[in-house]
Amino acid sequence: MAVNGRRNVTPFILIHHSDRGIQYCSFEYINILMKANIAISMTQSGSPYENALAERVNGIIKNEFFPKKLYQNHKEAKKTIARIILTYNEKRPHSSIDFLTPEKAHNHEGIINKRWEQYYKREKTKEQILI
Repeated sequence: MAVNGRRNVTPFILIHHSDRGIQYCSFEYINILMKANIAISMTQSGSPYENALAERVNGIIKNEFFPKKLYQNHKEAKKTIARIILTYNEKRPHSSIDFLTPEKAHNHEGIINKRWEQYYKREKTKEQILI
């Protein structure tokens, strides 16, 4: 659905991130991604901490848009998720990409000011400790 629903093909590489679920490792699935020139990103161990960026997007979708909503059926959930993704990509400005939407950032030419903070502390190297 995602491959067929792409509206514009750009020179930028699209990356598909997943855990190592059997459905994502199947020959047919990987073939679809390769034919569409989509890079494959999989965690080594299945841990959600291995690709923090992809997992952050998943967390935003799950927690910021309709948290704890119960859907009546699969069709209702699918329709809601499609609307969430549209909002996330095309309408919701993101502070980390200079208040652009992901769609505008993706199509932007030139430098985008990244505005995120580094929340973790770097470990001091041996040279820094000796100084």
